[in-house]
Amino acid sequence: MKKSLKYTLLSLLLASSVTAASAVDFGGMITNDTKFSGKDFGKLLLEQKNAATAWIRIPFNNEGTTYFTAEGMYQFVQKDIKIGDVSPSPDTRYAGIADLSLFKFATTWKTGSNKISLSAGRFHSMDLSGLVFSQTADSLLISFDLNRVTFAVYGAYTGLLNARTVKMLTTADFVEHDGKGSLAMDHYQLAQKYVVASATLSFPNLFAGQTLSLQGLGTFKVEGDSYNRIYAELSLGGPLVSTLYYNLHTTFGFAKIKDDDFKTGNLSKAFLTYYAPVKSITFSAGAVYASGDNGGLKSFTGFTSQTATNASGGRTEYTGIIKASAAFSIKPLQNLLLGASCDAIFDANESPKYEGFQYGLNANWQVVSDFLLAATMYQYFDKNDDNRNKNCIQLKAALSF
Repeated sequence: MKKSLKYTLLSLLLASSVTAASAVDFGGMITNDTKFSGKDFGKLLLEQKNAATAWIRIPFNNEGTTYFTAEGMYQFVQKDIKIGDVSPSPDTRYAGIADLSLFKFATTWKTGSNKISLSAGRFHSMDLSGLVFSQTADSLLISFDLNRVTFAVYGAYTGLLNARTVKMLTTADFVEHDGKGSLAMDHYQLAQKYVVASATLSFPNLFAGQTLSLQGLGTFKVEGDSYNRIYAELSLGGPLVSTLYYNLHTTFGFAKIKDDDFKTGNLSKAFLTYYAPVKSITFSAGAVYASGDNGGLKSFTGFTSQTATNASGGRTEYTGIIKASAAFSIKPLQNLLLGASCDAIFDANESPKYEGFQYGLNANWQVVSDFLLAATMYQYFDKNDDNRNKNCIQLKAALSF
């Protein structure tokens, strides 16, 4: 009887291991990114990126609610290549980047209509605005979906991230290159050490399909000169009619450098988005305001570097700026997505002054299920300084397997 029970248990263990192994999913991707950019179309410099990515996902139950997933990549970069040069220019810069961009365990428990979710490891997260904090970090996230209210707490540490792939504001404490054209940084260089914490409270379908969300976010430097930032955020959004949606958002940021007093800045945005059922047409219009140093409010500073303008120099982050935007996308074919956007840029440091204009065009073609081609073009025109003008043509290809 004991021997029979032993064989039965062994058979069950073997069967469960085979089932788990057969459910493991893995794959990879090879990408090519070719970008031509510069002030003048006749003097564009080439930036070439080639990367190989591998990923794996291991489920631990049949429902797929408990799983482990990971993703790593290696990228080779060449910058500032002069077009037409037979041999590499001494100004050409080379670099290799290795990164573990995803390493996460996640699980979900359901109790009646309520749900509790936990994620732990390295994964991407963002704040309510998407413009203050949007990056990978070594994190713990616990969320509670309690029918008519959701609550989430988040904690993260940035000191083990690769500073080459995660661009946090005020983190440039390393040498960009050695003066001879070659990048001096290692393939993997540790980022500055911050502890990040947030709490988010949301009321989905509060009234007429509207959602109200509140968030508190803090980023605290734990080594070297202190630079701490605290954000209080409020968002309201939802449908006006079945195809027209709006979003209103404001963030107050409180930044403290060393022993200085906290300085208060504001980032606010308002957008309308129209979704047409024909050809998956989407149109959006709105504006983003980020305070500058204008007396009452001080310059707003986020945590993750974000691209507000495509200018080749000067202010490109969301600080001291008003950006009025419009964007349009359409799927004329099932596997083809076309898009266009334009932005008017204003200096908001004192009274608003027109500063520049930019537009962009993009196309994404899913040639087959495993092969994607993409093309992007944009231009930025500055009102006062031609040196800030920028032109860019970018071509991408991705093959997954």
